[in-house]
This record gives sequence, C-alpha cells and structure tokens, in this order.
Amino acid sequence: MLKSMDPAAFLDSPESLTVLAGAGAGKTSLARMVAINGLRTGRQICYFPCFTYNDTHESLEEAIIQFLLGMSPGVCREDACNYLNSCELLLLDGCDEAKKFGSSLADEIVELAWKTSSGPLYINGVVAPCAIPTLLRNKVTFDKKANQLIIEEYLLARERKLLCDEIKSLNPISANIVEAALTASVRRVIAFSRPSHVFDLSRISDRLTLRRFTDVQLNEFFTKWFSHEKTDWCELWAFLLANDHIRQVCRTPLVATIVASLFEKNRELPRSRTEVYTHRFDMLLSSWDAARNVRRASQVTATGNGNRKGNHFGSRKGAGSAIEKGTTCLTRY
Repeated sequence: MLKSMDPAAFLDSPESLTVLAGAGAGKTSLARMVAINGLRTGRQICYFPCFTYNDTHESLEEAIIQFLLGMSPGVCREDACNYLNSCELLLLDGCDEAKKFGSSLADEIVELAWKTSSGPLYINGVVAPCAIPTLLRNKVTFDKKANQLIIEEYLLARERKLLCDEIKSLNPISANIVEAALTASVRRVIAFSRPSHVFDLSRISDRLTLRRFTDVQLNEFFTKWFSHEKTDWCELWAFLLANDHIRQVCRTPLVATIVASLFEKNRELPRSRTEVYTHRFDMLLSSWDAARNVRRASQVTATGNGNRKGNHFGSRKGAGSAIEKGTTCLTRY
C-alpha cells in the first residue's frame, strides 16, 4: 500500500494502479509530477491526457500515438510507436474524460498493459520440473510435451513473483526464461479517474483512493504554501476554524489552493463553495486587466468589496455581484 504522495513511490510501485478521486483532488497534478520526475531521472514514461481521446481516433493506442506526434512535430510515426511500445510506465490522466469511458475503455487499457493483443502468452523453453502455484492454476498451465508455459491472462506483479519463485525452487534456468518473457510482455499503467462502477481495472491493477485533507494536513498545506512568504496566515486559519463549512470545502486540494491564493492576494475570503469560484474569477479578471492595461466601464469587482478588510466575521458580501451576465464592457486606455 502506498502511504506517500512522493512521485518516486508511484514510479517504483511494482503494480499497476488505478488512482481514484473526485474533482479537484489533485489527480492531474499528481500524474504530471510522476511523469516529470520519471523523465528527469531517465525513465521511459508516457503521459497521456485522456480528454484528447475522441471520435477521430480508432482506438486508445492510436490516440496516444497521435498525442505523441503532436507533442514532437519532428518525430515520425514509427518513432512514436516505438516509444509507446518500449515505455515502462503509461500514465493515463482523466480516464473519465475519454470518449469511451467505461468497460470498453478498461478493455483497451488492459490490452495496452498486456502486450499480447489480449491473447495468451506462450513461453517456450520451459522444461520439467515446472511447478504452478495453486492460486494461479486458473491462469497458468504447463505443456510438458511442448516445453511451453501458457499464461492465459495478465498477471499482477505479486502473481508474477509467486510464479517465478515457485519455478525457481525446482528449475532456476526455466525461472529466468519465464521472468524475462513476463517482463517483456507487461507494461505498468497508472490510470487516474473519478470513481465509477463502470470503470474496473482490477484485472491488472491495485486501486488507490486519494482522500480529502484532514485538519492536520490542511494546516500543513497552508504552512508549506506560506513558508516563503512574509504573510501571517494565522488570520486565514482562524477564519477557517470559525467557519466550519468552508473548512470542509477546503479539504479538497484545488479549493485549498484557491483560498490560499485569495488570502495571499488580499482578496475577500469566501464563505461558500460558490464564493470560492466567484472570488477566484474576480481575481483572475483583475490580473488580466492589470497585465493588459484594461479598464472596465462597469467594474466587475468594486474596489471596496474586492479586498479583504478588517474582520472576516462580519457581514457576508453578495457573491452574485461579482459577475454581470455578459454586460461587462472592456475599454483600453
């Protein structure tokens, strides 16, 4: 079981994984961190955002190849195919955003993980004696006459180890042959998705659920966020302790990030999930205006209401005043 969010823990996990979490829990951030750390250390990693898998692609494999070609215009199709085939870890980000989300997508992922076109793996040169663990006899058979081990379906890493250890106890040479064949036929996959009963990768992976922040973790998050700032964030923590609802909302990493950013920019702190995104929208518009020297004829965020002033425990500001339904005018100086 993984107990660390350290990307190295995901890179070194022997099993494929299905990482499940709700919106804003940090799935994409984690996937990209794993990819970047793997590439920096010379690992062959393939990252694929599943939202790009659409009706123009015949298969998931084709969608990944097209994505690789788009990322590196100078690369030919053969190079992209070779990279996908040789990569040691395939990161599938946002599986729930793919066009075929559900059992059909799961089947395609299994095909990519089990490099045998979903058929059995035949390993030649395996001689008797060859012992098959009892737990694997529904997946693995041995043809003594043909000196062939037949593996009917994908084996998890722990199952592969169990099989090789069992064979090695009687025949080390055959065990080496089996281990090499299995290593060449299996690709590790980490699939990131929102939870769904129609998306099941238990055949090839362990399941990992990203949990929401506890109070201790939330405090640690803000401590790290403001560690290089002179900002005293005690006011923010006091606000969250006094407003349990917004503290519960902040247990999602994305929301905690927005709230920290609002406080850092001296913006009004939200008192509901709706206000979190409204105030964030206001702040982004202000940044846009400042960067492009834009003045609004009708100010989206009034100067007095947009900034954080005095005690946060006072009257609630109207969230709806921040967004005007398409009537805002932009004029340049």
